[in-house]
Amino acid sequence: MNNIQFDYQYRDAYGSKACDYIVFPNPENISAEEITSRLEQAFWDSEFFIAGQIRIPELFLYLSDAYDPEIDHCFHHFDSVTIVPDPLTDVHNRTIGEFITEVESQASLGWKLFDPWSVAPFHIGHNGGAGTKTIDLPKPSKLACRRSIRDYSILQLQ
Repeated sequence: MNNIQFDYQYRDAYGSKACDYIVFPNPENISAEEITSRLEQAFWDSEFFIAGQIRIPELFLYLSDAYDPEIDHCFHHFDSVTIVPDPLTDVHNRTIGEFITEVESQASLGWKLFDPWSVAPFHIGHNGGAGTKTIDLPKPSKLACRRSIRDYSILQLQ
């Protein structure tokens, strides 16, 4: 059986980045093209997501240092999927089909933006939960996503 490697990264506004990947089994034999298409449809602007919502490791660079609101944000970036013979690495033992379903489910709930300096999360998209603000933001440019989420949220709410 061919496994699927999901490659992703975190990149701050200065261009520093951390990359990682997760290998999932593919008993459903879903093609790499279909996986990519479904993930891109679910991710914000075809590439941005909140890692914690889909239960993959966060790669933030500011965890080892102080958070810098000028360069740090909450988005991770989807890079690619490839077919690999490598061993499985998903700690939740999901198949790629289950992972895609989880991504699609979280996308339908809305990607939950957060700022370590604020209490309440913001949501991009559809139905926010009680006690949260739901705002429908336009799709960001890559430059906007590199800005701090605090600055981006303030600009969008004005």
